[in-house]
Amino acid sequence: MLEMEDLSHIYNADAAYIDQLYRKFKNDPDSLEGGWRRFFQGFEFGGRQNGVLDAEKLQREFNVHKLIYGFRARGHLLSTTNPIR
Repeated sequence: MLEMEDLSHIYNADAAYIDQLYRKFKNDPDSLEGGWRRFFQGFEFGGRQNGVLDAEKLQREFNVHKLIYGFRARGHLLSTTNPIR
């Protein structure tokens, strides 16, 4: 199972930068680091609907990942529990 650290490169991702990497992947997959290659292989598998990539769906997926990461990283700051009291 993937840990959050394994996907840290996409949480605060710049969409234009990812698009640039994706175009590079399409031209020559071996030109990218292994983690990005695996990301884009899964990206193509999971992002197609009737053979077309849905950019809106992809953006929602990134937003969900960022929200989950935010709660995992900073959720304790919102908590009202204090085991010491």
